[in-house]
Amino acid sequence: MTAFHTVPVFKLYGEHQDWPTPDLLHCEAIAERSQPLDWVIRPHRHAGLFQLLYLRQGRARVQHESQVHELGPGGLVVVPEMSVHGFEFDADAQGLVLTLANPLVQRLGERVSTALLTQLFAEFRLCALVTSPQHAVIDDALWQIHNEYIAQAPGRAALMEALLAALMVHLIRYCLPAGGLLVEPAMTGVDHFGDFNRLIEQHYADGWTVARYAQELGVTTAHLNSICRRTVAQSALQLVHQRILLEAKRLLVYTAQTVAQVGDRLGFSDPGYFTRFFKRQTGQSPRDFRRVAGTSRW
Repeated sequence: MTAFHTVPVFKLYGEHQDWPTPDLLHCEAIAERSQPLDWVIRPHRHAGLFQLLYLRQGRARVQHESQVHELGPGGLVVVPEMSVHGFEFDADAQGLVLTLANPLVQRLGERVSTALLTQLFAEFRLCALVTSPQHAVIDDALWQIHNEYIAQAPGRAALMEALLAALMVHLIRYCLPAGGLLVEPAMTGVDHFGDFNRLIEQHYADGWTVARYAQELGVTTAHLNSICRRTVAQSALQLVHQRILLEAKRLLVYTAQTVAQVGDRLGFSDPGYFTRFFKRQTGQSPRDFRRVAGTSRW
């Protein structure tokens, strides 16, 4: 078994950069990332992200922590945040990998059920959809999401979120045992890290300091930074800034708000300070980023 602290933490497998898109969803075919790597995805973890892997064709070996499971056609894997996992696929494997950022999961919870969605993603799950009468419906929903994701059609984001909400309902109905209980994280540090991410999602635009987050979590600032560095090799402040930056990018790409309005919405009373923050994080001014990114997604 690989020691927990040595397992790499990625946004997407093999990528050390920040979340690469203003979207809160990333969707790709299994072969896209796996085929160039000889169909092997080594054990790793994701910070602030949840994954669904669906195998339509072929077989795969799925590693979770120290255990290895076999996955056949119609199999679906639910991967919680910070869960150690890896895959080895047959060369004829076909399927999809959906990666959902924490803010999207929280928003879907408001549409579906926060409690049930929390439970769905609370533990690593292997679901044999081929045995479910809902298999065809779930398969179709997953591929609809993929097709909409790669298209740049009007209303793309709204339709993807609606399709995702429907998918979550189907998965909750099939993958959750009736009356199942939430699984408590075994590691206190990971538990605090998850709580910290949830607080960031609630307050990233409120100007909270790291000390305020630490106080809310009942830990010292030094301990919170230690947890973050041990878990994702970043400081607590870097994680807060990443979330602010993600939202800034989304607002610049998907809305017509001025740079000053975007800054104000994110807690920057001085537009100049927001511009300096954005340029320091990205190397571009907000206006240059908007011009390059465009609004073609809508």
